[in-house]
Amino acid sequence: STPLKGDPNIVSSFPDPDGKCRKKFPEQVFANWVALEEQADIAECIAAAINDGKCMMKNLCSHSIKVSWLATSLKGDGGKTISSFRDSNGMCRRKFPKHVFTNWF
Repeated sequence: STPLKGDPNIVSSFPDPDGKCRKKFPEQVFANWVALEEQADIAECIAAAINDGKCMMKNLCSHSIKVSWLATSLKGDGGKTISSFRDSNGMCRRKFPKHVFTNWF
């Protein structure tokens, strides 16, 4: 057994046929993994714009992305589909990183 290094670029793994991993680690460990994947997907794939009080979003990647604070996943179709919601409280700018607004074209 070797300790985990504090480097976010290193992924450690081991075979787990009997599910020991789920039993040994607290649920928060798995929630952290999902949150990191969501952040990476947003950074790589999402384009957003605010127009007439609506947050408009496109998924530029080919795989669908579940964003935790949205009711439905963003369809992965290379940006062909535009999803939107009424954004009267400014949630779009508060929740998405600034660079997603420069991805819109």
